[in-house]
Amino acid sequence: MKAVDSPAFRFLWDSANFIQVHEARVVERGWPMLGDLIGYVHIKDAVLSDGHVVPAGEGDGQLPLLFAKLKERGYQGMVSLEPHLKVAGHSTGHTGPDLMKVAVDALRKVMGATGCTEVHTGD
Repeated sequence: MKAVDSPAFRFLWDSANFIQVHEARVVERGWPMLGDLIGYVHIKDAVLSDGHVVPAGEGDGQLPLLFAKLKERGYQGMVSLEPHLKVAGHSTGHTGPDLMKVAVDALRKVMGATGCTEVHTGD
């Protein structure tokens, strides 16, 4: 990515994807290599012991630390909630309306704890 060095070619960060391939301390270890290259963030968290998906901040994806780093960097890009709380398969997932509220509340809790704010786009 650094060799291409184009604003059109950025990294999409998803902490749960790292966790699900057994990477620990994903933000601590990954931020120094990828922090400056992040152009989009998927919010999904997972538990290292078995990879199951949990609401933001309840797993091992270090989401509070990620938001602190994003804020420190002045990140103004997109954050996409991708909770996969009901079904989390390879390249697919489903949450449903009831668990989506759980996912949104968890994300807002992490954001609030790190001093990050929402900016709504669109209608």
